[in-house]
Amino acid sequence: MVLKPGSILTVLLDYHPATELLDLRSSVVYAIYGKEIIIAQTDPLIPKGLRKKTITLSSLTRERSGPVRQGFSAKILNFIDDYPLASAQKVPALTVTPKSPSHPFNLRACYRISPPSDSGLEMFFSWYPLNLLNISIGGAAFSHRFDFKFRQDQSIKLTLTIEGKDYGLEARVKRVSFPGERHRTLGLEFVSIEFDKMDIGTRHVLGRKILNIQRDWRAKELDR
Repeated sequence: MVLKPGSILTVLLDYHPATELLDLRSSVVYAIYGKEIIIAQTDPLIPKGLRKKTITLSSLTRERSGPVRQGFSAKILNFIDDYPLASAQKVPALTVTPKSPSHPFNLRACYRISPPSDSGLEMFFSWYPLNLLNISIGGAAFSHRFDFKFRQDQSIKLTLTIEGKDYGLEARVKRVSFPGERHRTLGLEFVSIEFDKMDIGTRHVLGRKILNIQRDWRAKELDR
C-alpha cells in the first residue's frame, strides 16, 4: 500500500469494537515525514481523548485485477489545530504512525455476525466452551453459566477455534450484563469483549471466515 499526499483514506475508529456500531469516517493524506503521516481531521471530529489510541486506515489501490482495499493499524500521535495546508489556509489535522504492515482489508469483515451452530467457529476460556453470540475482527460477545464471573476491564486469554484449528487471543472485557432477572436466576452471564492482541495471520483467517458466513447467509436468503 503506497500512500502519498492526496491519498483518500477511510478511517475506522475501533476504540469500541465490542459494540454493534461501526464508526467509519473519511480523510485524506496531507503530508508524510518518515514514519509520521499527517492526515485531515474527520467530520465529525475524532476526539482528542483518543490520542495514543489505535485506529485503522485503509485506501483503495489499483491492481491488475481491479481496485483492492489495503489497510493497516496506526497510532494517533498528536492533534494539530492549525495545520498550514496553504499559505492562507490552516486546518485541523492528526499525526499518526503505522503499527502494522498493510494488508488486504475488507470493511465488511468488521461488521458483527452471529455465527450459526455449524459455522466452524468456537471460543474457549481455558477449556470452558463459551456460547459465541456474535463476533467481528475487533471483538465478540458470548454467554456462559459457569461458577466464575468476568469483570469489566479484565484482561483474559481465549482460544478461538476456526475449522478445527486453534488460535490464541488476548482480550479485554468491555461489558458484563444479566439481561433479565430470569437470566440472573439461571446464572447466565453475557459478556462483550474487545480483542487486544491478534496477529495478522489470525486476523486474515477470521476475516475470511466472517465473509464466508455472510455469503452463505445471503445465499440462503436468496433461495427462500
